[in-house]
Amino acid sequence: TRSSLVSWARRCVQETDTESFNIFDFLKTFDRSKLLPIIAYSIFESNNVFSVLDEDKFEEFIMAIRNGYNQENPFHNDIHVADVLQMSNRILNKGRLRE
Repeated sequence: TRSSLVSWARRCVQETDTESFNIFDFLKTFDRSKLLPIIAYSIFESNNVFSVLDEDKFEEFIMAIRNGYNQENPFHNDIHVADVLQMSNRILNKGRLRE
């Protein structure tokens, strides 16, 4: 449910905004199906994106991305998407591009 996703995402904001973040360690904590939604939601919420983006549409979009990837592909899969999203957010925050 969205409420459990939001709850987990809020707990993960600080963890995902670190240089030491390891997607595979994070994956040990969460079911793979929840990995991308939790990371994406935490990043979008921490950047105040939901002030201009509908959360229902966001959820549909993230689920479509997650479901569109071949889980058996050893590299270009939903885990890679979550990892790239996390690192992109880290680079944008550390580089202070929003200031």
